[in-house]
Amino acid sequence: MTPGDRKVPERKRQITDMIDRIVEGKRRKLLGLNTKRRKKYSSTKCETSEDQEKLSATQLQEEESQRKALLEKELSKVQAIDESMYPWLRQEDACTVRWNFPETPGEKLRYNTFKTLWEQGHFITPGQKFGGDFLVYPGDPVKFHAQFLIICVERTSALPMSEIVAFGRLGSSVRKTVVIASTSSDQKSVIFQSINWSGT
Repeated sequence: MTPGDRKVPERKRQITDMIDRIVEGKRRKLLGLNTKRRKKYSSTKCETSEDQEKLSATQLQEEESQRKALLEKELSKVQAIDESMYPWLRQEDACTVRWNFPETPGEKLRYNTFKTLWEQGHFITPGQKFGGDFLVYPGDPVKFHAQFLIICVERTSALPMSEIVAFGRLGSSVRKTVVIASTSSDQKSVIFQSINWSGT
């Protein structure tokens, strides 16, 4: 059973539970009675009792047809997914896929950095918009601004002073503390070093 198949009976139950309220609201609207969302004195209000009698007589006949039409309309929005929708997807075409991520040293460094920060309880989002790899928040990103901009640097050689200055200026311009993440000498853990720019 697909997730779409499970939603159809649920949606059908919701609609049938609410159908009486929907029809009653439509009836009140046709009769021009006051509803919560409409003004008290509406121009659609019935003026004579003769109009009200016509509406009440036809209303009873139309209620059942309205219920069925509304139910069909709502259920047409829910579509069950089955194999006939994807004729090109066949079991015999399936093949095993090798998942080899992280593979490169850069991918391993980014993965280990994310994993370490996540295990420490930090909230992390992508940091490309600010010129880094990750943004680290003290709490929920909806409520807080990021405090740290993480830049992953592989430990292949010494970091030039011009890059360190550039990282410091970057952190100053985006108002975040830049943290350089690199692997330790034994390649088993991640080392974090922060840069605070105090130049003018």
